[in-house]
Amino acid sequence: MPVENGDTVVLEYIGKLDDGRIFDSTNPENPLKFEVGTGKILKGFEEGILGLEEGQEKQISLEPAQAYGDPNPQMIQEVPRQTVPDEAQEGSTLLAEMENGQQQPVKIKQLSDDKAVVDFNHPLAGRKLNFEVKVLEINP
Repeated sequence: MPVENGDTVVLEYIGKLDDGRIFDSTNPENPLKFEVGTGKILKGFEEGILGLEEGQEKQISLEPAQAYGDPNPQMIQEVPRQTVPDEAQEGSTLLAEMENGQQQPVKIKQLSDDKAVVDFNHPLAGRKLNFEVKVLEINP
């Protein structure tokens, strides 16, 4: 039976950028398991697996609009230096706790004695994402 919205699927994947660098992957001991259509996974990724059968493999390519969108200049903000850890350096990526309690990677663009310029865009914003996916299990 093919993957449909509402199914719980178990799959393996490798996510690569256009230059071939791997940005994420599962491993055999820890496959990805999720309910299709709940919005917990990238919408373009969910749409890409619809209709696949158990054991089937597929290449899925997502343009930025289907993944993390284009970088938003308004997401680059100046914050007080004391809000950034002392060990932070320009160019480093840190996990920041957001107002909603979730953690998000942020990139330090500039540091001075009294302020920091922080990029709150997702690190993969503006990037095309390529996935090699294999469906291991489908549970309606």
